[in-house]
Amino acid sequence: MVHLRRWVRGALPAAVLAGSGEAPLLAQRGAPEIRAYAGLACFVDEAWCDVPHAAAGVSGSLYFSRSWAFVPEFLYARGAHDYDLLLVPSLAADLGRHAIARPYATFGFGLLRHQGRVLSGTSWTFHGGFGVKIFVAPRVYVAPEVRFGWEPFFRIGAGIGYVFGK
Repeated sequence: MVHLRRWVRGALPAAVLAGSGEAPLLAQRGAPEIRAYAGLACFVDEAWCDVPHAAAGVSGSLYFSRSWAFVPEFLYARGAHDYDLLLVPSLAADLGRHAIARPYATFGFGLLRHQGRVLSGTSWTFHGGFGVKIFVAPRVYVAPEVRFGWEPFFRIGAGIGYVFGK
């Protein structure tokens, strides 16, 4: 547990500093966003998601062009006898500029901290996926999405996001 606390104490401030330091350098063109996420995650050691993990997380989007954004993400996934923490810096691309529904693609590469009864450790993780931002108010959206990758190999869920400014 001590290693987990050290990892979280080191990883979270690093993600915040990386995200806040990038904004002026990237000459943002889109408005920053923040999103809360909930869903299910499935890992390789399971037979097609027989023990799904409940997943919850937060992310922020910092646009460096009209369609591309840097998206640091923190995710907590809880299984029956274990849990996982993921810190994944990602890139996301808006695939359209529609007023109500905006499809997007995302991909990222980061760290996973696994804590279980028998095995614990840190490893690499990556993902790629698609979703759609459905605006329910001028600055508020819901975003169902699906992702595939490595640890977790499958993730499905939805987020609720807020767009600052505009």
